[in-house]
Amino acid sequence: MKTLKGTAAVYSDPTAIDVAGTIYEEIDFGAFRDSINEQRVIAYLQHDSRGQPLGRQSNNTLRLNDQPAGLRFELDPADTSLGRDVTELVRRRDLAGMSFGFIPQRESVYKAADGRTVFVIEKAILLEVSLVASPAYPQTNVTGRDAWDAEAELLRLDAQRLAWSRPRSGAERTQLPTPRQRSAKRYLTAPLVRCALAA
Repeated sequence: MKTLKGTAAVYSDPTAIDVAGTIYEEIDFGAFRDSINEQRVIAYLQHDSRGQPLGRQSNNTLRLNDQPAGLRFELDPADTSLGRDVTELVRRRDLAGMSFGFIPQRESVYKAADGRTVFVIEKAILLEVSLVASPAYPQTNVTGRDAWDAEAELLRLDAQRLAWSRPRSGAERTQLPTPRQRSAKRYLTAPLVRCALAA
C-alpha cells in the first residue's frame, strides 16, 4: 500500500470558519504538542469515528511531525477495501484535503491589520485527523507524492502564511475564558468537540 503524506493542519494562517467569512481562526504552532506526544491520535475518513480507522499513532500507521508551518503526517492505510479505496481517491484528487477534530483548551483573539477578528487556538486536545473532500482549512493537503514535492508545498504554504500581518507576541492578544465559560454555541456542533470541517 502507498504511504499517504500531507499537512493535516496549517499553523498561524487565519482561515474563515463561517459561511459569511466574518469569523477567522488560526492554530498556534505547538497547540497540539501534548496530544502528539501522547500517541493517541487516530486517522479517519470524513471524521467517521464509527467506521474503520485508517491508521493510528499507537501502532505507527499514522506518524505526526509538528513543524512551525504545520502538522505534517504520514499514513499507511491497511490493505483492505477501505484502504485501497482511500488511496485511489487520493490519487484521483477526490480526497485532497485534511481536517481535524479537537477540544480547545486555551485560546485568545486579536484584530488583524485588515480589521478581521481572529480567534487563536493556543492549546487543544487533538483527537483525530481526517481525509476529506471539502476541508474548512483549504491550505491542508494529502497526496501520494514523494517527500520532496510535499516539502516544496510546505515551503510555499509557509511563505503564504508569512504574508499575513498578525501579532507576534501573546501580549497583543486578548486571552479568552475557557470554552466552558463562554457561550456554548461555538463548541456544541458535536458534543464537546469542534472539527475544522465547515458545517
